Amino acid sequence: MGVGGRGQGSWRRKRSPRQEMDAQVIVVGGGPSGTMAARQLALAGVETLLIDKAAFPRAKPCGGGLSAKVKGLLGPELWPQRASGLHGAVIVLTKGAKPLNIEAKEGFPLGWVVKRVEMDQRLLAAAQATGVRVVTGEEVLGLEREGGRLRVLTSRRIHRAQWVVGADGARSSVGRWLRGDPPWERHTALVADLDGVGALPGLEEGWSLWDFTAVPWGYGWVFPREDGFSVGIASMRSVPGLLGHFWRFVQAHVPEACRKKMTPRGHLVPRGGKSGRIWGGNVILVGDAAGLADPFHGEGIPFAIESGITAGDCLARVLRGDAEGPSAYGRWVRRAVDIPFRLGRVLAWMFYRDPGLVQRLILASPGSLLWVQRWMAGSVGYHELIWVLLKRLPTLLRRLRS
Repeated sequence: MGVGGRGQGSWRRKRSPRQEMDAQVIVVGGGPSGTMAARQLALAGVETLLIDKAAFPRAKPCGGGLSAKVKGLLGPELWPQRASGLHGAVIVLTKGAKPLNIEAKEGFPLGWVVKRVEMDQRLLAAAQATGVRVVTGEEVLGLEREGGRLRVLTSRRIHRAQWVVGADGARSSVGRWLRGDPPWERHTALVADLDGVGALPGLEEGWSLWDFTAVPWGYGWVFPREDGFSVGIASMRSVPGLLGHFWRFVQAHVPEACRKKMTPRGHLVPRGGKSGRIWGGNVILVGDAAGLADPFHGEGIPFAIESGITAGDCLARVLRGDAEGPSAYGRWVRRAVDIPFRLGRVLAWMFYRDPGLVQRLILASPGSLLWVQRWMAGSVGYHELIWVLLKRLPTLLRRLRS
């Protein structure tokens, strides 16, 4: 158990209804969405308790890629101390064809790569520093109503609060209590750390690899870090034999001597772009629990962080008497996440049906690489990409026919 738990004796004292609650808000889950929501609430003066089933620091299977948007959301105070910049990307779209090389422009990286164990510990410590109480090693088993508040049943005890934030990932127990099974698809990604390896064949220092031939409707990746590499594979659909695809990808890009150090771990990733119930009954869902992961490539960290901050702000307003808080959060999700993700689903459908056609279109218009670079860096979204595609499509088709 981590810090923040109450002693047995405190339960026996007679207290007022306000004092009987462990906190005004309980946040379930200590990943980026949960810690940012808890921190935002505590900064607003809200009594906040965060519960996570794991003991921290804990390893988290994740590619660890961060975009420029994440850097802006965290700022220098919360930015991970060891974040390795990506200076370029090798993109494989067609077997046997020459890969596309995208280099970072104007000295600004395409992104950064971190170890989630380090990033999550830093964000948890930042939440604690604002006054968030943290309990670890307790799994949340369910929720129950108790008058105008909620009882949070864990593997060790019962906690009480006015509101609960579900930040407990794609398998969210809080989400199941709120709305049953989610309407969005969930797919598995496999990732392994390759520590203590300084270089891999075919990759320049600071360059990443994206291989869209590694698995149907998905890709394999190699991301460089300060102490090695993150190697993984993900598909946006359910693909049989994913582990076999992973090892074939590894055999193609990782020397045999290094493979012995690798142990792949799987994690569920929601595929965003399908609306579902994300608040109600004094509960708000954030991050993966709310289905907020990119439908094209599965990135979830920026949406986890931003949804946590936004939900924390909205709940703080509710506790100050603003009844519009939860619906304001729902409107933000629809506007800032759901609509772009629906466009992302369209682009993913077009892209994964024939990545080779995409490569021919890009080669027919070299300026398109700049837009790909901007998209990878997080400086443009799906609205802009679709607009550029529609604007250039007639010219591109003429060039392909000639």
